[in-house]
Amino acid sequence: MADRHEEQTAALGKAKVTKHLRAALADILACRPANPLDHLANYFDGVVNGVTPVKTAYQMLTVMHYSRKGFEDRLCGAFTLLAGETATSTSAVSLPGVRGSVYTQVLGMLASEFSPQASDALMKRFQRRPYELVTYAVFRTAVLACLMYKDCISQARQLFVDLEVASAPNQPGAGVPKSLCESLIEQLISPASAKLAHVEAEMQLLLAGSAGNVDKGGAERVALPEFLRSASTVFLQMLVHQP
Repeated sequence: MADRHEEQTAALGKAKVTKHLRAALADILACRPANPLDHLANYFDGVVNGVTPVKTAYQMLTVMHYSRKGFEDRLCGAFTLLAGETATSTSAVSLPGVRGSVYTQVLGMLASEFSPQASDALMKRFQRRPYELVTYAVFRTAVLACLMYKDCISQARQLFVDLEVASAPNQPGAGVPKSLCESLIEQLISPASAKLAHVEAEMQLLLAGSAGNVDKGGAERVALPEFLRSASTVFLQMLVHQP
């Protein structure tokens, strides 16, 4: 039995499975991705099939939430990788830049989950010519815009579900009163919501404050797709039209 265990251990070591597994688990512990199994699968897919710098950069930018302390290092690391340099993360700002064609590929991957309208708006706002060198400042702004948009839409979707349950607890799929949705949109575009990090808090305040003002019947209701389109418009105005 001991000999068999040693043989298995040796086989794993020869194939470098143990080395890769340790590296993958260390990365999961450091980043704490939302879906560790997906992250593990992507890691070994890259080991087996190879991975391009663009895909590696995409994984670096999406494995960790942008609000976490270590994200800035990941962002710098992705930029450095795409710039084809071997500088440290702290020197990313001084690098000449990433080719526009490569930069566009990364943005395309980040925006691939969005609606065509949202994807087009973000791509047009931050597009660069293929031969241009994109600076770290531009790269950072564009990446954060995509990540923040995705986060905001996810929050809006969850809020709609909460509002729907609060306004019609016994009617799944009934939608949310239009007046309540309009109040939410007002919250989203108010000066207090200018910083997107505060959007979720504003949403929860609206939900708590609406408890006594819910129209129990007869009110025009809004379905989830319509609500998300309205929320998307607001978020894009905040992100795409920022200075």
